[in-house]
Amino acid sequence: MTADVTRESVDLRIGGVVREIARLGDGDDHVAELLDRLVGETVSCIEAADHCGIAVVFDGRTFTAAASAPAIEPINDEQFAVDEGPCLHAARTGRVIEADCTRADERWPEFGGAARQAGVRSMLCAPIHVGKAPVGSLTLFSLSSDLLAEREGRVLELLANAVGDALDRQRRRRTLEETIAGLHDAMDHRAPIEQAKGILMALRSIDADAAFAALSTESQRTNRKLRTVAAEFVQSVSAAAPTGDDPGGTPVA
Repeated sequence: MTADVTRESVDLRIGGVVREIARLGDGDDHVAELLDRLVGETVSCIEAADHCGIAVVFDGRTFTAAASAPAIEPINDEQFAVDEGPCLHAARTGRVIEADCTRADERWPEFGGAARQAGVRSMLCAPIHVGKAPVGSLTLFSLSSDLLAEREGRVLELLANAVGDALDRQRRRRTLEETIAGLHDAMDHRAPIEQAKGILMALRSIDADAAFAALSTESQRTNRKLRTVAAEFVQSVSAAAPTGDDPGGTPVA
């Protein structure tokens, strides 16, 4: 899909992802899954983007909340370490920020090495707000193109608003500080969920969405956290590893 994608088509695609995750559950693990799917949809919506990531910058806390590729986290980590860079700039100023990563930028002179090492040519960052509070940024990364606010910015802002709305729904049940802390905790415990999804995909020949749905269904049925269900499933498969089969009595429906 090109950068000229219509607002209506983006709304439909993003709305579908949001509704699907909302149907499965509304805990912190589900929010983390939602953000993961949204960055994937963002890359598919914007032709010039090779990667997409979400950086949280709130109340002294900085972390990567979602990334479409492993190369993104070192770029964000560099910004967090030197306390400057385009993602932080967008979050703090509330403006869409363009960055040419092929050269040093006087706005953030200590940033850039990690992006160049990853082969990133340009970045485009849009602020994420929950209500009126800035909480981070949604960023596009291109390996070969110049990402421009006048071309990709409209769709990027629309997608950033979708992320803000997803976090806002969580905030209605608790404070924004608790919402961000819950998301950070979910990111710290995401590994077993990803492992369980991968195992289910291989064993049952299903896609990632169906695998997550199976884990979520079991989480709701047993009234346990999704990460707990996932960790127990991974452990049960590891115990049955010599057979190579889907273990009997698996907790996942």
